[in-house]
Amino acid sequence: MKTIWPAEWEKHKAAWMIWPMRKSIWPDIEKAYAVYAKIANLISEYEPLKLIISNEMHVLAKRYLSSAIECIDYGCDDSWARDTMPVFIFQDQKLQALNFQFNAWGEKFHPFDADQRLKPFITTKENIPAQTINFVLEGGAIHSNGNGVLLTTKECLLNPNRNPLKSQKDIENQLMASLNVNRQLWLPFGIDGDDDTDGHVDNVACFANQKTILIQSCYTRHDPNFIRHQANMEYLATYANDMDIIEIDQPQKRLFNGSSLALSYLNFYLCNEAVIMPSFNDKRLDLNAKAILQEQFPHRHIHQINALDLIVGGGGIHCITMQQPDPAAFYTNNPGVLQ
Repeated sequence: MKTIWPAEWEKHKAAWMIWPMRKSIWPDIEKAYAVYAKIANLISEYEPLKLIISNEMHVLAKRYLSSAIECIDYGCDDSWARDTMPVFIFQDQKLQALNFQFNAWGEKFHPFDADQRLKPFITTKENIPAQTINFVLEGGAIHSNGNGVLLTTKECLLNPNRNPLKSQKDIENQLMASLNVNRQLWLPFGIDGDDDTDGHVDNVACFANQKTILIQSCYTRHDPNFIRHQANMEYLATYANDMDIIEIDQPQKRLFNGSSLALSYLNFYLCNEAVIMPSFNDKRLDLNAKAILQEQFPHRHIHQINALDLIVGGGGIHCITMQQPDPAAFYTNNPGVLQ
């Protein structure tokens, strides 16, 4: 059986999100509802959107949400779809779900048992063939170039709070077996302030195409991200010198309750014909990041949404979304993979 882990820029059958549930993480839950809804409504203009929401929240959510959004009744613990939804792959030209284990980023939040059960609930409801994998992994910890290359960070995947008995080689073997990747790029670090996820890659770097990596940069020497960026660039110069590396200036530092927020322009969602990316109330840097993404995705509409009310809860636009790729469109658009 041939397994393909498609890139996020391939056509989607649907997008998935989860309505905000863990009220304790939000300084203002009404602002959280508003920014989630703004992102959901915009995505629904480009592709079908399925929203996981508890039954008792339906009436409230309808005040915010487009009628085009399909609401699915399920009570989650939290609202980070990127990490609690299945990772979707193609196997023999059909959609399949990989149901990795979820432990709330090293048991940082409780409870998380409903989030752990979300994957089998979704795959059963949607009648998607699924493979249960006894390995802790969040979708935000990995990126695919769609051609067998995986991008991740050592800071996250080697953290003992995920798979403490597994070495890097063990983890590489698991990723290779599950995702059919033949090359793995392990950046040393995520970004400063990303403490909840222990440095997810989707805050620091991603693929723009099969041969291009976008990475968030920092050249302010007193900034903690300076050392992190230098280490990441040195790694890429050695292990990814066949790829184009494009840097995006990091957003201006912001503090919340005395700690740095994990702000990233790379925490965006690629939907059909569009990019939904964050802005941070900084006209120069916001427009610079937008211009770079427009250059990388010239045939997509670029939308910026102020994400500060989202970031204070612990994640970005990519974190609250998960794409369900369309196998029929993929194999039509990529006939070479069948040869």
